[in-house]
Amino acid sequence: MRNRVYFILTGIVCLGIVLACEVPQSVTIKGSPGIYTNLGSPFGKDNTLLDVLNGDGVEKRLGEGNGRTYTYTGDTTVKTYLISFPLIPAAPATTGVQVTETGDIPNLSLHEIADFLGGVQFKEVPAYLYISGLTTTSKMSLSSEISGQTTTLLNDVFIDTPNKFQLSKFEDLADGVEMWSVPITAVHTVSLKEVFNAKSKVTLKYTITGTTDGNPLKADLVVKLPLRFTPPPGAETIEAAEGTFVQLNLDALPKEDEDLFGRTNDGGDDLFSQLDWVKIDIQPVDNNSIDNLYLGMIRKSGNHSALSLDNRNDPGPEQFLDGELAWPFNPIRLLMRGSGEDLIVNPTPKGTATFDFQIAVEAKTKLNIKF
Repeated sequence: MRNRVYFILTGIVCLGIVLACEVPQSVTIKGSPGIYTNLGSPFGKDNTLLDVLNGDGVEKRLGEGNGRTYTYTGDTTVKTYLISFPLIPAAPATTGVQVTETGDIPNLSLHEIADFLGGVQFKEVPAYLYISGLTTTSKMSLSSEISGQTTTLLNDVFIDTPNKFQLSKFEDLADGVEMWSVPITAVHTVSLKEVFNAKSKVTLKYTITGTTDGNPLKADLVVKLPLRFTPPPGAETIEAAEGTFVQLNLDALPKEDEDLFGRTNDGGDDLFSQLDWVKIDIQPVDNNSIDNLYLGMIRKSGNHSALSLDNRNDPGPEQFLDGELAWPFNPIRLLMRGSGEDLIVNPTPKGTATFDFQIAVEAKTKLNIKF
């Protein structure tokens, strides 16, 4: 995105040389040209942000054939997905049969969703164990393995109501059905928040042992995944006129040590080596998808500002003067409020989610370059 500014002005200079009556051995360009260009969307024409946040984006991060994803409509305040993992397939009713079932759910990478949003963390990930057909003296263990480290989540606990198991069958919906409207109990068996906030792929491992009780046998792990996020741990705090914010590290935006104009730190000739001023204009935002997301303008003077990325009137450009334009000049940051407000993805109907904005740059520079 930032390189487009450099290439546009370079092209203008080269065109002037080609059109000259004679080709000189050297050309010195002097003056104070201005340039205005729309750098477009940081997310690109395919808007990868929304691709990550939709149902397909969740399903891609479950590992091959691991589970089934539904859009859960039981929460009207935050987009939520329901994910079912079969542990023991449905079997006919028997009585007094000993059962030992071990298995794993490998290559879960739901952390990539939070990472894509700049390192935020899932606020909650409740998980429910639905088990039918076993006596209440039966037991289950559940653990997570992350980068070779194993953490015990359930340690040989009885499969009963006091341990918050759902003693009933979980029935997946018919093939092709994507919406889950039946309410899920508020009492979850175990939290997977720490598991899915790990910055690495996760494998869940389980063991179920017990005796059949005469009801049809079946076991499922069901995960409710609300797209509600808290700030990254240890994130940098930024004080702006509008309040206190924390910085997110969204890959779609240039990094702090990258110059918006593609300049280097070698002190050589550059079309933008002597900038007079720069104006950055955030074009009107089209967003019905994400709440509490801001674009910050970080100034070397410390007089920061934060523009809310919601549907709003254009407040006008932010201007930076000579003293703030030293390399690397890159004032754009993605922020969320740091005062207990969560980053929330809204429950929009399928195909209606929008989130995008355009960044335009106007600059004036002093040229004294010899070709």
